[in-house]
Parts: sequence; C-alpha cells; structure tokens
Amino acid sequence: MISSPAMPGALVADAATARRPRTRYAIGRDAGLLPWLVRVLPDRVLDRITAATLWPYFPR
Repeated sequence: MISSPAMPGALVADAATARRPRTRYAIGRDAGLLPWLVRVLPDRVLDRITAATLWPYFPR
C-alpha cells in the first residue's frame, strides 16, 4: 500500500533520470500481479490487457 505521494513521486523521478528505464513500474497494492505478468507475457499483450481494463473509463 502506498503511504504517501512521495513514493510514486520518487519512482517517477528515478524512471525519468534512468539511463535505461524499464517499460513498466509496479506501484501500489493492486500491482502485485504485474511483475509476474511481465515475465510471462509480451509487452503488446500487456498493453492490450491494460487497454481492455481501462475501456469503461475512457470510451472512444
């Protein structure tokens, strides 16, 4: 669980200044499945899953 806004802010700062940033960063209690999915599925499949999950919130 995220305790303060400083945690995601620090993660964003690290990602922005990294020489080779990762494609995805897991943060928060509901992101526990993400590291496993990243190892198993290709990025394009993960992008489609994310888009399908967000579809009800951002319809075309």
